[in-house]
Amino acid sequence: MGGKGGSDDGPENGQRPRPSRLFEAFVVSAAGPGVAPVMMYCYAPAGADLMQYKVVPEFSFPESELKLPPQADDLGGSKESRERETFAFVLTGGDGTRLHGYCRRYATAAGNEEVACILTQHSWYDVFSKILDAFQETACSEAGAPGVASFARNLQHAGLPAPGRAMRVPMEGQRELEFVRPWNTSECRYDARLCELFRCLPVSKTVNRPGPRVPARARQPRSRPLAAQVMLFFLMLTERRVILLSSKPSRLSNCAHALSSLLYPFAWQHIYVPILVPKMLDYVCAPMPFLIGMHIAMLPSLKNMPMEEVVMVDLDRGRLRYNEKDVAHLPDEHFDAMCNALMTSLNAKTGDDRVDWAPLANVFLDFFLSVFSTWRRFVARRDGAALFDQHAFRAAQRKSIVKFLAEFERSQVPAPPPAPPPAPLAHRRPRRRAPQMYEEMFRARTREAPGGGAREDDPFDLALALLVN
Repeated sequence: MGGKGGSDDGPENGQRPRPSRLFEAFVVSAAGPGVAPVMMYCYAPAGADLMQYKVVPEFSFPESELKLPPQADDLGGSKESRERETFAFVLTGGDGTRLHGYCRRYATAAGNEEVACILTQHSWYDVFSKILDAFQETACSEAGAPGVASFARNLQHAGLPAPGRAMRVPMEGQRELEFVRPWNTSECRYDARLCELFRCLPVSKTVNRPGPRVPARARQPRSRPLAAQVMLFFLMLTERRVILLSSKPSRLSNCAHALSSLLYPFAWQHIYVPILVPKMLDYVCAPMPFLIGMHIAMLPSLKNMPMEEVVMVDLDRGRLRYNEKDVAHLPDEHFDAMCNALMTSLNAKTGDDRVDWAPLANVFLDFFLSVFSTWRRFVARRDGAALFDQHAFRAAQRKSIVKFLAEFERSQVPAPPPAPPPAPLAHRRPRRRAPQMYEEMFRARTREAPGGGAREDDPFDLALALLVN
């Protein structure tokens, strides 16, 4: 687990064959007080190596090895609040191939706690949430285990519909489950999980009191908007090490996904572990950038770890801790504008008092559109290849953004460590060097659209085309 590749729901890697089936395995795990989680059932295509999925129970019950109090506090960790909890983890192979584990925790009629997990290469959260709804309904009905097995077989045999087409899967009682395959991964990039990040972290007007590293002329306290999401956004763009803390797996996976999705049209190219199990705690000592989520009860264990500087985010209490030197490059004008836009979006609630995630996502996309709207003017052909001249591009920008761009361009990736010994899928780290986000985004776009045209399935390209026209 962990590793390098696109963001959780980012574009599929064009260098790898697209998956031809809906899911790779369907796993049901169970655990009880003082009992380690076990795999109760696994449905996978004939010939599949089931041993590679033996780590799934650990990720299905990531808190199982922790010594938690009998009664959880008001942070949402009680058994009652965990029922019907939906969360996701990621398993990464040595070649960078990712499997998304979409999980649903529920209580059976007998009162036992189980987790159903779908392992798939598709980043279709809404689709698999709907499948898990049907799965839970079957598991908790009179159909029980035989009905679960029948449903999993029907799901696998139904095949994979064409993009935009509906898929129908027979269920118990002469019913059908119907869902529509997304047209592309861009369609799945943003969803309601983005709102979780804004529920956990505050957006408010505060008095900013710069520290001693700030030049004397800028040390006067002043009222300014402050959004932790925007601070995290810029910290991730400059490839810092980020640890998310929470008592709830769903909160960790939702916020990790939200943060990675906000980077679009760029993609997180480094270690991505939305839910870390205790036996993998040494991942926090990695010298390269990472985005890691862990149960807040693991926090005391970090004190003795030989970690480098990290950004700590307590999602349960809405706290963000970072080093001042990491934000010295922030473009103040853009930062303030983004915070103000977020405050406006959060205040404009829908009729049912919920916040719409689309305007929130647009605040971050608009930042990239304002900064990179002219990038294609700096693409030149050399020896038959289209190359982006990032130095000329930076030199042509406004002074207020140049310092940030210089930091953004700087690679944070050291030489890769020696390859580890063979290990289960979730414990493998990719052996290839991960290209920097900045480098990879423009490399991919000049390769895929060398003529400068917009890709019809790409919201960023389409938005740029509208700006030009």
